[in-house]
Amino acid sequence: MRLSCGDTNLKEHVENTPLNAEYFSPEIQDNIKICGNIIQDDLVKKINDAKCFAVLVDCSTDISVTEQVSLCVRHVTQGDRSFSLREDFLELFSFKTATGRNIGNHILNAVS
Repeated sequence: MRLSCGDTNLKEHVENTPLNAEYFSPEIQDNIKICGNIIQDDLVKKINDAKCFAVLVDCSTDISVTEQVSLCVRHVTQGDRSFSLREDFLELFSFKTATGRNIGNHILNAVS
């Protein structure tokens, strides 16, 4: 199945999911959003606890002339005796009118 894109775990999950299982109900969508918020809050805490971090932003205008913006953060994490560099996707957002101020304010809100 093309949906699995070579991921054996995803392929197994898709094959073992009943055909009538749809995850579009408002309750399921709310639960998915809550889980996403918890993961994002945990990631922002780790980023703010890091000794240093960098924000990576990439923008692209879609056919409806809406600016699609992806936000990633590269940060240093400290283990027991070593440091490691991580790069994590934080958010995908859009603007009808993308100005430097709009994007900058959104980034500041996302990492605080």
